[in-house]
Amino acid sequence: MGCNEAYVTFVKALFEHLKANGKRVVSIASLTGQKHILISIYGLMKHHDPSLGYLRFSHVMNELINECDLDEVLARYKCEIVEENGEIHLKFPLDFLSKLVDMSFDNILGLFRRNDKST
Repeated sequence: MGCNEAYVTFVKALFEHLKANGKRVVSIASLTGQKHILISIYGLMKHHDPSLGYLRFSHVMNELINECDLDEVLARYKCEIVEENGEIHLKFPLDFLSKLVDMSFDNILGLFRRNDKST
């Protein structure tokens, strides 16, 4: 598989996760004064669709991190990959995540595509 397929699979899981949990998480974070939200990779795994070509979500993440510059793509939006308590999370600024919650799949995918022709 390639970076394009990996990003589609990743964004699909993120989109479904945000559809299921996004508004509630943003609301609670806003009320408690949080500036960042951590989304567990495990939480995204629950929304992974293996029919998109990757049997395991961990394969998607390995490809994105090791071959597809996920850290650089996330950094464009002041997001990052962090480890907390032995678990990998994506750290999003609350204001950016609140925008993602209201976006379509295609619009989110457009944000996360790399800017070169190898995607």
